[in-house]
Amino acid sequence: MNFLKKNAGKILIFILSLIPIIFWATTYDLQTKFNTISSTFISLTQLSGLVGFVLFAVNIIIGMRSKILEKFFNSIPDIYKLHRFLGISSFVLLSLHPLFIIINYLSFSIKFAVDYIFSFTDLSLSLGKISLIAMFFIILTTIFLKIKYDTWKIIHKILSFSFFIGFFHVLVVNSTVSRNMGLRYYLLFLGTITASLAIYKIIFNINLAKIYKYLVVNIKFINNNSMEIELSPIDKKIYFKPGQFVFIKINQEKLDEEHPFSISSGVNEKNLKITVKNLGDYTLDLRNKLKMNSIVSIDGPYGDFYTDNKKDKIFIAGGIGITPFLSILKAERTKNNITLFFCAKDKSESELINDIKQTQDIHPNLNIIEIYSSIRDRISIKDIKSVPNFENSDIFICASSVMMNDIKNQLINNGFDKKNIYFEDFSFKK
Repeated sequence: MNFLKKNAGKILIFILSLIPIIFWATTYDLQTKFNTISSTFISLTQLSGLVGFVLFAVNIIIGMRSKILEKFFNSIPDIYKLHRFLGISSFVLLSLHPLFIIINYLSFSIKFAVDYIFSFTDLSLSLGKISLIAMFFIILTTIFLKIKYDTWKIIHKILSFSFFIGFFHVLVVNSTVSRNMGLRYYLLFLGTITASLAIYKIIFNINLAKIYKYLVVNIKFINNNSMEIELSPIDKKIYFKPGQFVFIKINQEKLDEEHPFSISSGVNEKNLKITVKNLGDYTLDLRNKLKMNSIVSIDGPYGDFYTDNKKDKIFIAGGIGITPFLSILKAERTKNNITLFFCAKDKSESELINDIKQTQDIHPNLNIIEIYSSIRDRISIKDIKSVPNFENSDIFICASSVMMNDIKNQLINNGFDKKNIYFEDFSFKK
């Protein structure tokens, strides 16, 4: 049951990809589809095109962030990883689609193959080629080039237009799709939903989520690298659980990119707070250019990082990874022991935990251990095992992917149950 719940989204994608294969298999006698070399390449052409189109459509849909999708795919970071995987997979399959045609033509004549590649007289075939060429440059750009967020958004809009062209190609080309009505209606249904959602996002420039409007009411510089931004609701207040994050978009020039940040305020506070560290161009601009009273659009909340199983807890924070624990400890009222490991490069980042130290009045069972790599070795299993009752504790880790994987592997190698390890990967929040 846990497997089905954890992999519900992936199972759904598999089923959606399997449906056109079933329709295709029932169009003609299956044996005739692979009884010659030529028919085999034609079959591979059709299969790669059908599955590639479905994955292309699904990838556009999951790229439209929503809480419903988060439930199906576990978390936003997981969706981002799957989004990248599906993008590459659909591109590979759609590239194989014409490649199998070319190989089949080569078995008859080089001229046939050359004519197919360079001829654009057939509208239906030309649409497929144009769609694939556009997708080719988009995929290569996003994989191999470091691009700014605004450019990334434009590229993804172009990707939607590539889908529109490819969708039209699917509907008008003389193929199995035109001869099997079940397959045709299925692809028409999936393609129409995908195209409608893509057009909605292009026109309104928003995802499938409710947007809250807030106002910047306070800017607090914690140290040379970090700041706290306090936001007051203009209309409705956003409700969240401890440890969740939001996407914010500030109505200011150079700051109107959408970025995710963990919430550092408590659930009972009227205003919303986020803590930001300089991790890239955007966060540096945020520190230098953010103005009071700027309007902020908030999408969220997202994430399911924290759960209270009424057990002792070990919190491990890497630098700015302390943020969700700020929110958790402001809301947490537990009789269980809590041990917080704050791991950073040096003591200049110690001010990040000042707010947490102030919560010790309401958390007499909170023990804070500071680890600075400039002074001593990084955190290890030895440190974690020194915590009383560690083997029966829940462990929550928010840090870079490298640090989290290292700690997770050390814990598992020492027999710790991975079901009791919880992660919040902030590496995608840069």
